[in-house]
Amino acid sequence: MSPEGRNAARRKRLNSICISRRDRRRIIMYFKRRRIIMYLNHYRCPECDTEWDDEWDCMCDDECPECGLKNISPFESEDLGSEYIY
Repeated sequence: MSPEGRNAARRKRLNSICISRRDRRRIIMYFKRRRIIMYLNHYRCPECDTEWDDEWDCMCDDECPECGLKNISPFESEDLGSEYIY
C-alpha cells in the first residue's frame, strides 16, 4: 500500500472515532512521514589500509570489517539526498 493510501486509511479510521477536530489533527500529524538525510561514508583503516563504504544517516565512525579496529572516521562523505521514513 502506498504511503498516501496508508495515511488516507488512518484518516478514515480517525474520522469514524468520536474525537475533537484539534485532537484528530494532532494524531494525523503524528503519523506524517519524517525526512532524514542519508550519507555515503568512505572509510580507510589506518592499520590494514582496507577501504569500504557504508550508508548512514550521519557522518559517524565505523569499525574496520577486516581487522576490527574501532572508531574510524570517514575520510569523505557524499550526501545521498533525502529519504522519507514512516
